[in-house]
Amino acid sequence: MRAPWRGRPAGDPENLAGDPGNTESGVRSLLGMTTRAAWAVLVLFLVSKTVQVIMVSGDVHPRWPSIVLLIVLALGGLALLAAPGDPLPWPIAAAMVVTVPVLLYVVFTTTPAPTTAPQQTWPLGMVAATCIYLSIRGRTGAAWALMIGCTVACVVWTVTTDQGIGAAGRLMATTIAGLVAATLFSLTIRPAVRNIYELRNRSVQSNAAQVAALAVLEENREQMRYLDAEVRPTLNRIARPEPLTDTEREHCRRLEESLRDRLRAPVIAADKGASGAAARARARGVEVVMVDAHGLDDAPAQVRSSVLAGCARALDSAATGSVVVRVLPPGRALLATVVIDPGIAGAEPVRLEFGTDGEPVGRTDDLAGEPA
Repeated sequence: MRAPWRGRPAGDPENLAGDPGNTESGVRSLLGMTTRAAWAVLVLFLVSKTVQVIMVSGDVHPRWPSIVLLIVLALGGLALLAAPGDPLPWPIAAAMVVTVPVLLYVVFTTTPAPTTAPQQTWPLGMVAATCIYLSIRGRTGAAWALMIGCTVACVVWTVTTDQGIGAAGRLMATTIAGLVAATLFSLTIRPAVRNIYELRNRSVQSNAAQVAALAVLEENREQMRYLDAEVRPTLNRIARPEPLTDTEREHCRRLEESLRDRLRAPVIAADKGASGAAARARARGVEVVMVDAHGLDDAPAQVRSSVLAGCARALDSAATGSVVVRVLPPGRALLATVVIDPGIAGAEPVRLEFGTDGEPVGRTDDLAGEPA
């Protein structure tokens, strides 16, 4: 017979890592931002931008603003993929909003006006990607603040270099359009991901409830099989008019003790070692009382086995008197106690205690404390 463990099933929603109200793992996982492929794409993107910076290095003076901006945007890209939390932590988003427009303007001041090669506007592609993923990571407001700051930087540069505002519009049009699309995507996908994960958790809860119900039904069937195999023949014999023999009376007594153990101490009764030791002790005339307050239900299997093995050894050591085996309630400093009373004049009872690691922690003859 299996013990009716009271621990939470594996599918219990309280044991789930996901939270239907938290879309961090949902958005990042759904878009593949946590995969090796995403990191590979980021690396290739940074390599391509680095190549562009090298290609135009002869056209810009000085070169250090381009290098600094490339490093800052690369760090921003790494943060967008790797930073935990949803939305993206504010310090990271704020750092991008403050630093990138300023560095972009400094880079523009080192760029020929008007530009002579498309690669000279390399920062705009990285700015667009940064704004898009800021929006996806839940910082749409910061993404638009960054875009506005970069647009202002571009406008100031084109105006001061006599290119006009129209040149800034042409440079920023694609970047702004990309952010508009990302904003619409973010406003659509994030609620959808929240709903998806909420439905997933509901499905897990439903499955867990079904598994628990099936476990209860199977336990009931197993109980019925046991009663049908062990108790029914005895009840049929008692119903017959012939008096019971001494052997049959002893069998009835043992059966009653077994049923009582299954009701009062299911964890102990389900262990073959402990239940067998209890049966042997009773056969020697020892009175055995077992009580289960469910302190072992959520204990690791190794700890549970150690405690039950210790209880079995204690039962086998009793030759006379009585033995009380008690599994304590959860949350106690001890998991179980065993009190052995030899029932002999002058012999003091012995108390065994099992700690949370499953090992005996003490033996005392003083039972003035908590009763077993």
